[in-house]
Amino acid sequence: MQIIKRFVRYVRLMRNIIRVKRSKLFDEKWYLDKNLDVTQKNINAISHYIQYGGFEERDPSSRFSSAWYLNMYDDVKQAGINPLVHYLKYGKKEGRITQPQQIKSQQNKFESKVNEEMSSLPLSLTVIIFTYNHEDYIAKAIDSVLEQETTYPYEIWLCDDCSTDSTLTICIKYAKKYPDKIKLFAQPVNTYSSPDKVNHVEIALKRVNTKYFCILDGDDAWCDKNKIQCALDILEKNPEYITFAHDTIFNDIVNQTKKSLVHEIYNTEIQNPVTLEKNVLYLHTSSRIHRNVVKFSKNPDAYADIFLFYIFLDKGPLYYHDEIMSVYNITGRGSWSGMSGADVKKANAIQLYKINKFINYKYDAFFTERIGEIKTLEFLKKIFGKKLGWKLWYIFSWS
Repeated sequence: MQIIKRFVRYVRLMRNIIRVKRSKLFDEKWYLDKNLDVTQKNINAISHYIQYGGFEERDPSSRFSSAWYLNMYDDVKQAGINPLVHYLKYGKKEGRITQPQQIKSQQNKFESKVNEEMSSLPLSLTVIIFTYNHEDYIAKAIDSVLEQETTYPYEIWLCDDCSTDSTLTICIKYAKKYPDKIKLFAQPVNTYSSPDKVNHVEIALKRVNTKYFCILDGDDAWCDKNKIQCALDILEKNPEYITFAHDTIFNDIVNQTKKSLVHEIYNTEIQNPVTLEKNVLYLHTSSRIHRNVVKFSKNPDAYADIFLFYIFLDKGPLYYHDEIMSVYNITGRGSWSGMSGADVKKANAIQLYKINKFINYKYDAFFTERIGEIKTLEFLKKIFGKKLGWKLWYIFSWS
């Protein structure tokens, strides 16, 4: 048995030596010049780096930082894989970065692309209000946008998903009263309950053609008249930021409590920039304004609230403004607040898996930590690899 294990380790080492040797990221002369102890012991440079040097945070060349890669990606360190071997086998396909200088280079390229795309869009904001059976709240939601004091042009899209109460009637009245400011999109059938049809959220997001957009559910509202002005001033002056967000009041109507999401529920302080490299906390949909930089065509799940939050963070950092500017009304009847605890846990786990898959597992450690039953997932990933491990965990646990 021991002979077989040694043979398997030898074959794996030989494969990795060939893989590293063929790459342009290992410079044997450079490695030996930088590591005289290896030269003095007359050890094969590539073999030493693969078995020891990478884990000791020695660099294979000036083009790859072992220490930075291991510290940047916790999942690599936890898995005990040589950093360069991991990059060549998985990291390159996943878009991982080999050294800190690449972050600025990629950011500059992305900002240039964003600026080029944004230059063809009008400097304005589309406020999308999605509504279904919100007759008690929809007027407040619309008014909270109409009351904005801003120099920026904006338009309101009222997207009703075939309400069965008086919501649509209220929307029609507003659209007639403010024809230059409001557009009404009324679905003839309910898309949320018809999975075979295109969801009205997807329809709206694919239609946006302004530089910025945001989403407000019909039973929520903004509570600061300067929100648009504040958000777009910051985003216009700081093109590196993709999203603007702020604190939100969680108004639990059933239990009659009102709490700040960030300072009372999370009980934390948030420092800018907010990125997926940090221990980022979800900020409510009603608080966010996004640059229009995501193409909504790859995955139908990309239109869920939590999905939108993370795929925009994948595009670039979020600017957090520490003021309460919106209210999330927890009615107990919403698509999320009406769920049981078990259903919320299931929906959250499924979304995390799909988001992680959508962005090609670039932040696998981050999403793994947010799964409740982590031991089973870690075991499956260790046995079957990251992608298949996640898929099996999803199938066995939630499908």
